[in-house]
Amino acid sequence: MRYYEILGVSEGASDGEIKAAYRRLARKYHPDSGRPGDVERFREIQEAYETLSDPDKRGRYDRARSPAVCWTGGFVEPLSPFREVFARPRREAPVDALDIVLSEGEAARGGEAVLEIGMDLECRDCGGSGIGFYGWCPECRGEGVVRAYERLRFRIPPGAESGEVVRARAANGASVRARIRVVS
Repeated sequence: MRYYEILGVSEGASDGEIKAAYRRLARKYHPDSGRPGDVERFREIQEAYETLSDPDKRGRYDRARSPAVCWTGGFVEPLSPFREVFARPRREAPVDALDIVLSEGEAARGGEAVLEIGMDLECRDCGGSGIGFYGWCPECRGEGVVRAYERLRFRIPPGAESGEVVRARAANGASVRARIRVVS
């Protein structure tokens, strides 16, 4: 993808310029705006921002785009063309729909609920490419992501009602939401 073009910034753009461009475009193309076709455009904008706002991802992206020069006269990696042709398509990370089921008494008292959730994380061995030195990455089996499980603690406010949403922070910094369901 052409992340700099999508956000409308130059390759030397500062973090502030990238953030400002993202906010401007996110308001314009948000799916709730009611314009057809905005969902796909919004996804592209989000993907571009997630890559360019993270220094590590941006560095990898910039290195992948720039032609590398080495002592062999520019011939950097012999398998590079094959990796693009035979790369497996990345699977979408499934979204876990989380429900916290509470009795009326538990909801009235509030407290804490612990849930174990599964998250797809970028494979550290292959950097998310799915390709290892000898072919498919053995850690992620060519998927580019690995499934990790984490126990999250959700704080339940006293007097919680069905339909309320509570959040917990995962180890990778992601905010995970769960919906409260009160049963009698």
